[in-house]
Amino acid sequence: MKRLILSLAIVTLSAPLIASAATDEVKTVKPFKMTCEEFLSVSETYKPAVVYWIASVDKLGVRENDQIVVDTPRTVAHVVDECRKAPTKKLSDKVRTSLDNQTLKINYNGA
Repeated sequence: MKRLILSLAIVTLSAPLIASAATDEVKTVKPFKMTCEEFLSVSETYKPAVVYWIASVDKLGVRENDQIVVDTPRTVAHVVDECRKAPTKKLSDKVRTSLDNQTLKINYNGA
């Protein structure tokens, strides 16, 4: 019983600390409306997922509000470089341009 009370006390006292730490680090964005500046602030781990999500809009029935799961991150260095050149531009414009000029290639068939 004492362990239960002690555990509950620890959880209760630490909850505000955990919640405040989490809210400082988490930012919710709509990828299709992100600027390049916002994209550049995203962790390197998540940049491929953001790029492939935007590239998938209008392909295979993906809508702007949908989410995708990327199994294997691929290099998106070209998009990152283009965003560094023009941080105020929309990321979706840069992704579309990269798709059009084939500097970013995505296999929509999953093969």
